[in-house]
Amino acid sequence: MKKVIILLSLLGASLVTHASPALMIGVSLSFNGDFGITGKVISSDKEDKAIAALGATYYPNAAKKLGIDLSAGYTKSNVAGTIGWDFLQKNGVGSLGYVNTKKTNSTTRPGGTGGGTGGTGGTGNTGGA
Repeated sequence: MKKVIILLSLLGASLVTHASPALMIGVSLSFNGDFGITGKVISSDKEDKAIAALGATYYPNAAKKLGIDLSAGYTKSNVAGTIGWDFLQKNGVGSLGYVNTKKTNSTTRPGGTGGGTGGTGGTGNTGGA
């Protein structure tokens, strides 16, 4: 149990020091069939990014009502999906939930296509007599 607490502490610290963590609220399904309501801290608030997550889940119909999980997943537009391991339930868990995501920066540079209108030919006056 001591190793689990140390691992969760280290993960939590790494998520907090990341540039833009976010919160996810959603639903979880443990691999033994229990549904739950989950809240997670995820490592990025950007769309279309791989993420790490540390979460807590309340399972209203399970024998053990609380779960703490470490997960990995992916974000899309205001949605994140994760899959991981619940240490209190001792089972795998998948989650889907709402995240206030931000669009990722474009890799194109602003200011046009890079073409120009310069050149040497033309039909203008060449200055002759």
